[in-house]
Amino acid sequence: MASPRPRVHLIWIGDRLPWFARLAIESAIVAMPTSTVTLHSVVAHPDGRHVRALERFEQFERRSWPLRSVFEHCPGGPDPWLDVLERTNGTPAAVGNLVRLALLDRFGGVYLDTDTIVVAPLDDPDHTGPYVGTEMVLSLIHI
Repeated sequence: MASPRPRVHLIWIGDRLPWFARLAIESAIVAMPTSTVTLHSVVAHPDGRHVRALERFEQFERRSWPLRSVFEHCPGGPDPWLDVLERTNGTPAAVGNLVRLALLDRFGGVYLDTDTIVVAPLDDPDHTGPYVGTEMVLSLIHI
């Protein structure tokens, strides 16, 4: 039995996908051509030339979620999760953090920020076990 395609998830909250997010998504597609790369959106449905360019890739998909439905499969149902968001005033960072947890719990796979450039394949966490990456910030200023 063939193993399922590894899943890569990214989240965008906003109506326009910027070029850097397109570059990050394309880097995941190129580095992991057997993966399904999904751009999830809540609050707004991103559109524009960068999304249209990504749609030419077979392994790219995008899903729009009404916020409540993202949490339908979470422990306790959506209400506790939406309560947390309400207490954080629904900031984009809070929405992204909770949506990320809900999507990984529901679908498994790898989550990437939309500013992550993938330069080599990421192992399938179902095979290797869970892991956390570290962020190396590029600094162009020499002190």
